[in-house]
Amino acid sequence: MARFPRNPQRYKKDLYSYPSIESFRSAELRNGVHSIAYADGHLDLMVEDRGAEATIIFFHGAIPMKKITLPVFSGASVAAELNANLVFVSDPGLERGTNLAWYTGDAGRNLQEDLPVVLDHVLGNFPHHKHAITYGGSGGGFAALIYASKISNCTALAANPQTNIQNYIPSAVERFTDACWDGLPLSALPVTTNASDIYEHQLDTRVVYLQAMGDEHVTSHMQPFFERVHPANQVGMRFLWNGVGHRAPEKELVKAILEDTINSQGDWHNLAHRLSLLTDFLPQSLPKLQAQYLTGLS
Repeated sequence: MARFPRNPQRYKKDLYSYPSIESFRSAELRNGVHSIAYADGHLDLMVEDRGAEATIIFFHGAIPMKKITLPVFSGASVAAELNANLVFVSDPGLERGTNLAWYTGDAGRNLQEDLPVVLDHVLGNFPHHKHAITYGGSGGGFAALIYASKISNCTALAANPQTNIQNYIPSAVERFTDACWDGLPLSALPVTTNASDIYEHQLDTRVVYLQAMGDEHVTSHMQPFFERVHPANQVGMRFLWNGVGHRAPEKELVKAILEDTINSQGDWHNLAHRLSLLTDFLPQSLPKLQAQYLTGLS
């Protein structure tokens, strides 16, 4: 089925295989790569228990087609020195031959229902775990937002995320729906494709939203998300002034923000203060703010 080569051994970690999610949930969790048979493919995780109270769950974004070898685990270099347990999740949607699938699942595999069950088992096996952090950028940022809402005591750290798949590049969306959902339109999919559909309701989830101000995502993803987010939700914004385009934040900045999120221990007011988050602003002001920034760059 997979169009891309598969080589979980390249991570040079102990490799554990399971015939089903149920067998994974009944097994003792060890550090290493865990490959779970998932319908006609795989659900792959890499986990490391560091004896910490915080656990970071990493989601990757789009991968260049020519560079894909499955599974894909990203974020290890950022996390190397952090005081946190680590979980890296490879998107099984890539097995269908696309380079971006937003961790939604595909026909016959509803990942948005199945992955929280898997993560619950992982977190429950970290003996010192108390609070979780989901991290991802771009398409991985969408996943960070979605799955944080399904995990107890969790903070989402989303960098330049897509918040509504419908608003992304049409050719990429079409490639995704053709590969993963037999060409069904997004409106017909049995999964969440717009994070606002979740965050317009009051949640306990905390959200740190990082956004590059030179990115077109400001108006196509950030603004509509903040226009719908429930006013009582713990959601804060930090702007990135890093030039023009869909540019990821610097690795050292991500590391510093993750460190502050870890050290806040799930306390929203502590975290908002540490990161100087904007928690009260008018989303309608974003286009003007972006235009002023871009004018200043020219």
